[in-house]
Amino acid sequence: MISVVETIGHDAEVFLVDQTGKYISAEGLIGGTKDHPLMLDHRNGALQEDNVMMELNIRPARTPDEFVDFTQQTLRSAYREFIEPNGLNIRFDASGDFDDDQLGTAQSTASGCASDFRLGSYDANERIDLSNTNTRYCGGHLHFGLTLPKVYRREVLARAADIFNGIIDMYDTDEVRKRVYGAIATRHRPKPYGVEYRTMSNWWMKSPTLARFVATIGFAIGNDLVLHHTRRAGTEVFLARYGITAPDINKLEEWNL
Repeated sequence: MISVVETIGHDAEVFLVDQTGKYISAEGLIGGTKDHPLMLDHRNGALQEDNVMMELNIRPARTPDEFVDFTQQTLRSAYREFIEPNGLNIRFDASGDFDDDQLGTAQSTASGCASDFRLGSYDANERIDLSNTNTRYCGGHLHFGLTLPKVYRREVLARAADIFNGIIDMYDTDEVRKRVYGAIATRHRPKPYGVEYRTMSNWWMKSPTLARFVATIGFAIGNDLVLHHTRRAGTEVFLARYGITAPDINKLEEWNL
């Protein structure tokens, strides 16, 4: 089927915790930066430290199955090479409060590597100030690779905001991050290959079931722009249109770490 969405990647963030559940900074444990991510041996993903979180980047996926497989490989490598050897674990919370001893560095107060925007405005969104709070936030940003980025960027973003806003209300129970980052439905960064959709938290990282669900919707958005260009639909109609079933929150797969 013809689609304007060729690939979907992500740069999801997760927290690290010790055996007591205390949030532990990833700074100095993972390596990798925005400019020089740590490429993993399987070549389908990379790691980096983002503020006090661990960030995963995957190779752009061409199907929902690839999206899940690349994420699984990257998570497993991170866990086995860096997290488990340090006696830590992964926590898929969207927000968390860190103790003072895990903060206090320049990296721990950094907020975003570049400005982001909203549809309808050329002004950059205000940066989130982390200098006077111990709360940190995990994003689950999606990167859409488009056939014609300049032509379809705005439409894909608008359609994603329409559909995912309804999905977020179903699955993302973290109201703390929503108040800070989620208030702008079309939070994004233009990219040479398409657009980075930045509104969502990492709620879909909790399970491969949810990751596949999100990627399936993402690719369907590309189909929708071809088949129903002038017929924007709400979440329920959209899911029914493409035969996508919303996962049962009580019947989710677990990542194989």
